[in-house]
Amino acid sequence: STNATAAAAADAVAIKQGWDPSWLPGAREHSELLSQPKEVFGDDFEPPCRSDQVHALKKDRNQFTAAEDSLVFRGVNLYGEKQWLLIADRYLPDRSINIISQRYSKLSLLLYQAHGIKIDAQGNLDAPPKHESVDKLDEKALKALKMVDPPAILNVHRWSIEEDLCLLRAVPVLGHMWAELSTRL
Repeated sequence: STNATAAAAADAVAIKQGWDPSWLPGAREHSELLSQPKEVFGDDFEPPCRSDQVHALKKDRNQFTAAEDSLVFRGVNLYGEKQWLLIADRYLPDRSINIISQRYSKLSLLLYQAHGIKIDAQGNLDAPPKHESVDKLDEKALKALKMVDPPAILNVHRWSIEEDLCLLRAVPVLGHMWAELSTRL
């Protein structure tokens, strides 16, 4: 078959140039690409993938595993929220940039909702209250807000997910009183 011949030729070129052939796209067995192949194929899965399992994986490209979700978050944490090309290149080479960014948006929405952040169907937050003065703030609600520990390494370019969640919880209580928010959190 021509695919096997092409793969053997690519392996020969890689070895000749001192590369590990397993680094080439498509060189690994499909079950090695998943951290938990049993999550996708079922508990009775034994590597290598059968042709019907490979076909199912290729057909259902939108299904992300928990390991891939973790890689999306890891890539965003390392490279930033808009660096989809780097994330795709380094962590998820078989996924398109568009699919990765959409998955991150979906994961962020699910994460915020799981932490009690109210987001409507259009993706908007509740309108924050307008306070006249600091004296009229709800102290009980303020005490419920948790401070975020300062990061070990200061990164002025990105918010951590904890900082994001803290701010999204504080705005419905404090509104747009940013100076007050920064002193309390």
